[in-house]
Amino acid sequence: MADSTLVIDQVIGNFRVLSLLGSGGMGDVYLAEHTGIQTRVAIKMLHAAISRDADHVQRFFNEARIVGRIKHAGIAKIFDVGFHLDRAYLVMELLEGESLAGRVQRGRLAMTEAVDIAYQIASILAATHQAGFVHRDLKPDNIFLVPDAELARPRVKILDFGIAKLGGTLSGGPRTIGTMGTPAYMAPEQWGDAGSVDWRADIYSLGCVAFEMVAGRPPFPATTIVEAFKNHTHTPPPSVRTIVDVPEAWDALVTRLLAKQPAERADSITGVAQAFDQLRVSIDPDAQWTTATNPSTARAATTLGSTASQVVATTVPPAAPKRKLMFAGVFAALIVAIAATTIVVKGSGGDASTAASQPAPPPAAAPQPVTAPPAPPPKVEPAVEAKVVPATVESKPAPKPTVKPAGRPVAKPAEPRPVIKPAEPKPAPAKPAPTNELEDRT
Repeated sequence: MADSTLVIDQVIGNFRVLSLLGSGGMGDVYLAEHTGIQTRVAIKMLHAAISRDADHVQRFFNEARIVGRIKHAGIAKIFDVGFHLDRAYLVMELLEGESLAGRVQRGRLAMTEAVDIAYQIASILAATHQAGFVHRDLKPDNIFLVPDAELARPRVKILDFGIAKLGGTLSGGPRTIGTMGTPAYMAPEQWGDAGSVDWRADIYSLGCVAFEMVAGRPPFPATTIVEAFKNHTHTPPPSVRTIVDVPEAWDALVTRLLAKQPAERADSITGVAQAFDQLRVSIDPDAQWTTATNPSTARAATTLGSTASQVVATTVPPAAPKRKLMFAGVFAALIVAIAATTIVVKGSGGDASTAASQPAPPPAAAPQPVTAPPAPPPKVEPAVEAKVVPATVESKPAPKPTVKPAGRPVAKPAEPRPVIKPAEPKPAPAKPAPTNELEDRT
C-alpha cells in the first residue's frame, strides 16, 4: 500500500492522478483527469514487483489489444498503455455505477432485473468469443452496472480481460489461484488445465453468476480451496428453487449451464443469450425489451419494426372487397327497379296510353339461369298489372279492371339475387271507357 499513494497528483501521460479508487492483489486503480479537456478516466497500474516480470506485463498490455478487437458496447474501452515509475498502467474508460458484487450485497435481485443482466452478459460473451477470446474470470466483481438512459435500465460492462490471466507464483489475492481464475466461479475443467479451456468455461461461470443474483450466494460456497475443488468437480449443482421461488424455466436453464461436462451446457453462447432473451420476455411480456446490446437477436414483436408493417398489410386490404360488393348490389337493384316499371308517358295529342314493359332479363351478376319467355299470341295481355291513365279525370275513381291473360301463360323470369324489391305503382283513379280499348292493343 506504500507505493499506492506515490502517484497521487502526478501526471501520467496527459492525465493527472486525483485519487485512489481501489486496490487489489495485482495492482491499484486511480481516478485521473485530462490536463487539457478535463475528461476523467480510470488508470489501472500493476504493483512494482509484478511490473518487473516481462511475461506479466505483456499479458497485461494484451488486455488493451483484446478489448480493442471486441466490438460491443458492453466492453470498457482502453485508451493508452505505458509505464510510470516502473509500474505498468492502462488508461481506461471511467465507469460510474456499481459492480454486480456490490449490488448482490445489497440484496437479491428481482427476477426481471436478474434475467436482463444475464442476457446482457451472454451477449457480451458472444462478442468476446466471436473475437477469439475466453474471459476465464467472469465473476460479479468483474461485472459493472452503469446507468443507461437509452436502455432505461443499467447497462452491463465486463472488465478485467487480462488480470484474470495473471498470477503464477505471484498470487493475486485470497480468491485468485494463479492463472486459473476465481475458485467460486471456475468450471470443473478449469481446475485441471486453465490453458485448454474454451468458451464453455465462461458459460459455467455465467451459470454461477446467474445463480448468485437470485439466491444471494454462489452455487458452491466453500471456505477452503479443497472444498471448492470437490464441489465444482463432483457435487451436482443445487436447484435455485430450494433457496428462493423462481420460475422453473430459470432454474432449468441455470442448472444446465452448471453441468459438469462442457458438452452438456449449451450448443453455443448465442443460444444461451437467446434463451435468456426469451425468458425475460415470458417473465415480463409488457416490458419494452431492447436488443440493442445484441444486434444478432431478432427484434421483439413488441417494438415497431417489420412486425408493424406486417400488421398493416394483413388488416387494410379486406375493406376494399366490402365496398366493391356494396356498390355492385346497389347497381343491380337499380337495374331491376328500372326494368320492372317502364312507363309510357302521356302523348302530345292528349290521349293516355300505357304499356307494360316486357320482363327484363336479370343483371349479369345474377347467378340463376334465366329462361326467355316465348312470344305471346295475339291479344295476350302482360302478366303484370297495367296502370291506365284516362283522358279526363272524374271526382270518383272507378274500380280497377282486372285483366286476365289468355292463351299460353307467360313464363316469369327468375328473381335476381339482390333482396331489394322495387315499389309497386299505385293505381291511379280512372273512368273506364265505353269500350275496352285494350282489346285491339298489344
